[in-house]
Amino acid sequence: MNTATLLNCLIIMVVCAYGIAFFGGYLKQAKTSPAFVWVKNKHSKAPKILELIFIFVFAYKAAELLKNLLF
Repeated sequence: MNTATLLNCLIIMVVCAYGIAFFGGYLKQAKTSPAFVWVKNKHSKAPKILELIFIFVFAYKAAELLKNLLF
């Protein structure tokens, strides 16, 4: 497996994990962020939709990483 491909997958997975934690409301920063509070008040489903998008991207990259490591 190429080092650049491995690094690409890992960086995207870390960003997605942070996005899942932020938009899921698990981080303290999300609860105090004015932009997050505004989006949540304006469109109550937007944070959950963004969280789901990050979950799907994380799962896709994890599967790609496993495929490249195993085969």
